[in-house]
Amino acid sequence: MHGVEITRQSLLKTPPTVSRVGTRKPPARLAPKKISVARLPITGSEVFGREEDIIFLDDAWANEKVNVVTIVAWAGVGKSTLVNHWLQRMAADHYRSAQLVFGWSFYRQGTSGGTSSADEFLEAALAWFGDPDPRIGTGWEKGERLAKLIAHRRTLLVLDGLEPLQNPPGPQEGRVREPALQALLRELAAFNAGLCVITTRMPVADITDHERTSALRRNLEHLSSDAGAKLLRALGVKGDEAELRSASEEFSGHCFSLTLLGSYLTDAFNGDMGLAQQRYVKSHRNLLRSPHSGPHPGTPYRPIRVTGVGRPLGSFCFRGLKSAESVRR
Repeated sequence: MHGVEITRQSLLKTPPTVSRVGTRKPPARLAPKKISVARLPITGSEVFGREEDIIFLDDAWANEKVNVVTIVAWAGVGKSTLVNHWLQRMAADHYRSAQLVFGWSFYRQGTSGGTSSADEFLEAALAWFGDPDPRIGTGWEKGERLAKLIAHRRTLLVLDGLEPLQNPPGPQEGRVREPALQALLRELAAFNAGLCVITTRMPVADITDHERTSALRRNLEHLSSDAGAKLLRALGVKGDEAELRSASEEFSGHCFSLTLLGSYLTDAFNGDMGLAQQRYVKSHRNLLRSPHSGPHPGTPYRPIRVTGVGRPLGSFCFRGLKSAESVRR
């Protein structure tokens, strides 16, 4: 058998082997082992004017030095809606390597209403994260055990509506009243391989020592007039852009108020803002002609207010409307 002579010329003629370097697809992200978000509140799926807030949450999840973020705003500004929208984005991306996802709201939805206790949360969370016996130990010890179960894995923990368990304005303002939750939040602020997202109406005083380092706070602003106009239009309100922006400004960009306003206009006027203005003028003229036609004869007519918010519907068109039923006549 003759040997094969390898020369430089023969090597140049040999076709190169196809390289696979750089062509391999990146490994697909694995879905979390367990997900529980059913206890979070049901909100609208769309958000407007919250691009920077979403970027803030994205950056917090990607930053291994950030352990806790708190979204702070008064009722109706859109805290829960923002977080739910962000969670939907995370879910579309397999929760971006989160191993466990657990959400809990301290407000009950449905006919019963009310709030859930820290004990209810602790028992459910300890069992879900694998504690052998959630009943053992003091409240503080339970909080520490839960923190260890959460913090040593890439966990996304969402705590919605923490304010019922915080102290009201005063010397202890913002402090969590329950020792178990105090221990949990302090431990997570100090060390957490994942991220804890909290929504509340006031800053959490128990983790202020970690603010601007491992615990970040985001004060959620009201919507801009442009974002408020987009929200109204998405709710089915029809009108020119200036009218919609004016409506948004009348309510200072308060998300829940604008949602109620948009729903009312859609139900009562098929979303037609021009028709609402015409009905207002007609109703207002009738009231001027008949001082006894108001709800209490002999008293001045007062602007109606949006249910649950206590804000007048605004001078631009709706002060003369008593109810949806009266304008349909």
